[in-house]
Amino acid sequence: MNQTAALGLLVKQETITPGEVAHRLRMQPQALTRTFAALEGEGWLRRLPDPSDGRQSLLTITAAGREVLADEMRPRDEWVATAMERELTTAERDLLVVAARLLERLAEVDATVAPTETAPDDAATAPTDAVAASAAALMRVRV
Repeated sequence: MNQTAALGLLVKQETITPGEVAHRLRMQPQALTRTFAALEGEGWLRRLPDPSDGRQSLLTITAAGREVLADEMRPRDEWVATAMERELTTAERDLLVVAARLLERLAEVDATVAPTETAPDDAATAPTDAVAASAAALMRVRV
């Protein structure tokens, strides 16, 4: 599991359960156990007890997690911004902003529409992850 994808989802949420992260990333919760442990070990996410359900935990991204995500995304964002400025007209860039919003909506489609991961090597989530990443990059740069 890509730690960047998990952090990218966490940065959009105040708090979220591990199960909801798995649902939104179209994965089985068990497939994320090591990812969450690694992120927590690095100090990039924090687990909090769920006040409404003692059996659940809530995940939240830390300031260090936000910083490492920003550092990871910065080169991509800069490349996209430069390419958009150099290659696209103002009208085309405006169209991409609209398209990015639509891509974000598609990335949020309920997991019943998109298959969940059945094996660690399954590429079923790749198109959804790519859509979400593309939309997020376009929304961040808005040249």
